[in-house]
Amino acid sequence: MVRNMKKFKTLALAAAVSAGLLASTGVMAAEDGGLETNGPSVGWFDIFLYNNAKAKIWGLEDFTFTGTTDPNTDSKNVCVWTNTSEYRMTVESDNGDFKLKDAADGVGADYTVTIKNTQGTEYTEIWGAGAGQNGDGFTPTTDFIVGTGNYAIEPTTDAACAGRQNVNVKIDLSNVNAAVTGAYSDRVTLTVAPI
Repeated sequence: MVRNMKKFKTLALAAAVSAGLLASTGVMAAEDGGLETNGPSVGWFDIFLYNNAKAKIWGLEDFTFTGTTDPNTDSKNVCVWTNTSEYRMTVESDNGDFKLKDAADGVGADYTVTIKNTQGTEYTEIWGAGAGQNGDGFTPTTDFIVGTGNYAIEPTTDAACAGRQNVNVKIDLSNVNAAVTGAYSDRVTLTVAPI
């Protein structure tokens, strides 16, 4: 029996966490055995496992400040999980400049966002006006190292965050005392992408 054992396989794996999608392609070509008269019939198949790259951030809460104390600060702990060894976190301001604004685009305060790994390898990064972490002072991109202190159980419910917070988010307001009476806000978007 003549059997061609030369095989070519291609496997491409890509993860897009923001859309929650996994694209993967592979060439799978199991081969049946032939009908042999005086010998064994041999067939074969391959086994593939696709372990999707996953990430989740949860346990987030709003920050509410009152009064014109300057500086004004508060921090909260949240949960970040990924099944990869590293993840990249980015922080974005909907107002675009890390300033709290009213409906008329009036500025009530500047602020910075400080992100810190609280388990495993500690790492701190600051986003916001005057943070000076990159060329424009606003939006650095940081690879956070997921240390062994982080829990390794995939989250299934929001309640799983309780007691397992591994990332600290701190907001520091500045120039608050110049704010006119009113309501000022911004939305901060945190994106966690597995590496």
